[in-house]
Amino acid sequence: MAIDVVSSSSIALGILAHQTLFRRGDWELYGKTIFEISSTVLVLAAWALWRLEEAPWSMVAVIQSLRSLGIYAGSFLLGLYGSLIVYRLGFHPLRRFPGPYAAKLSAFWLVFPGGQTARRLRRLHQVHGDFVRIRPREISISHPDAVQAVHGVHSACLRGPFYDVTHPSRSLLMTRDVAFHSQRRKAWDRGLGTAALSRYMKGLLENQAVFMTRLNDALDRSLDITTLASLAAYDCMGEAVFGMKFQTMQREDGREILQEKQDAKLMTGIVGFVPWSFVFIAYLPFVSFRSRLQELYSQMLQRRRNAKTQLPDLYSYLLQQQETGKGNVKLQDQDMVADCELALTAGSETVAVTMACMFYLLAQNPDKRRALQEEMDRVFGESNTPEHVYQDLATAPFLQGCIKETLRLYPPTVSGQQRLTPPAGTKIAGRWIPGDTIVTTPIYAIQRDPRNFIDPDRFVPERWSSKPEMVLRRDAFFPFSMGRFSCAGRALAMMELTVLMSSAVRSFDFTLAPDTSVEAGKFQEDVPFLDFLTISLPSIHLVFTRRGDSLLEI
Repeated sequence: MAIDVVSSSSIALGILAHQTLFRRGDWELYGKTIFEISSTVLVLAAWALWRLEEAPWSMVAVIQSLRSLGIYAGSFLLGLYGSLIVYRLGFHPLRRFPGPYAAKLSAFWLVFPGGQTARRLRRLHQVHGDFVRIRPREISISHPDAVQAVHGVHSACLRGPFYDVTHPSRSLLMTRDVAFHSQRRKAWDRGLGTAALSRYMKGLLENQAVFMTRLNDALDRSLDITTLASLAAYDCMGEAVFGMKFQTMQREDGREILQEKQDAKLMTGIVGFVPWSFVFIAYLPFVSFRSRLQELYSQMLQRRRNAKTQLPDLYSYLLQQQETGKGNVKLQDQDMVADCELALTAGSETVAVTMACMFYLLAQNPDKRRALQEEMDRVFGESNTPEHVYQDLATAPFLQGCIKETLRLYPPTVSGQQRLTPPAGTKIAGRWIPGDTIVTTPIYAIQRDPRNFIDPDRFVPERWSSKPEMVLRRDAFFPFSMGRFSCAGRALAMMELTVLMSSAVRSFDFTLAPDTSVEAGKFQEDVPFLDFLTISLPSIHLVFTRRGDSLLEI
């Protein structure tokens, strides 16, 4: 009878905990803390139960105490999760939004099978319409009007709880503190903005020359362009962030660095869809999917700091803000490491993914490749380097159309970025969204929506120049996001893409290699990318050949 009474009390306590505590607010940051407190309470409760039995020490007494503890703990969890399930299914403010049944209960349905979130969201919107409940507290909105409402300069929405998961370290990306972000963004804009581009042209041209050499050395042989593009982009960001020559394109250990990044990306992409699990798993002593990279970036940061030079790189502006405390931004060393990790990883991945996908699309569409080559021949004329014709390249309609079209089909953050509605709620795309609701605009679905782009799954660079009628909604194109949280490195990324791709396309023909490691059946219509918060590409194997006498001096 005593056990029944205590069990009933435990159930009631679990219900009370959900209704008064866990039903409200953001708990993603506290997974580790909750686990530690719960473990401590369980140990103390087991000891108390054993003492209450007033029995001498024996294995039977311990087992009896543990049995009683299991009943009480199970009863508490039954009340807690029972209340949670009933609330999410029948009383949650988002209960009337359509979506998978599992999405009403948990976010874990997004994790398995891994890497398919962007495509699954697109299919869900095709079935259920513009508003789909994809997590207990999250709505995915695929209407183009939602882009400005959620991400625009005047949006009432702020960043969602995902951006707290790396706490206590903060970067320009991983923070919800608006004041911190605003001040930090000023340093980033000085370091990577449009006005800073000329400072990085010399280093970019040096890396472009190495990239061309690598292509030339692999003539008439199968070349993994995914890996080479990643190495090239990483080297370019090394120059911009630290003023360092990483030379990963020339080093034997270049692939090891990429593998470290890929392993961390894989784990982050899996647990990142369930933010509380990311926080919890990241603190486990035997899990180190980010520690090796963080150690590497910390070492780079220290090397740059010891150099004591006044190079006009991103680091110099970040350091200046840390040392002066300008804008009342108090920066810790871990914040500096987080920002450098962001710049090197996110900055290089955007360029690498776009380059690899653009090479693939041009290889699969030889008529587009030839049209681009003709434009490059006209722009370059007698010049051998993109430095002297960069302004013309930056406005070359077909080249820029190819880059934009690649970004439309394969945006780097392919499943979108979450935001949080204000407590009072807000109207998005004509529908009222309750307060404190996480909202996402699924960029892959929106940029491939026939309401926004004619023939949305086709690679048509002309839609950005000579065929503007194929773009029905220009505001539905946002590969770098928009508003206050837009990508700070957009201008640099576009410059790198312009210089590297223009030189390679002008100098070489290329086709898909017959020995490609990707299954041909999957590779004909679409690159079989995986979505781990950002795009992860397979190895794309191409065969490069010379274009007569047009090869640049390398």
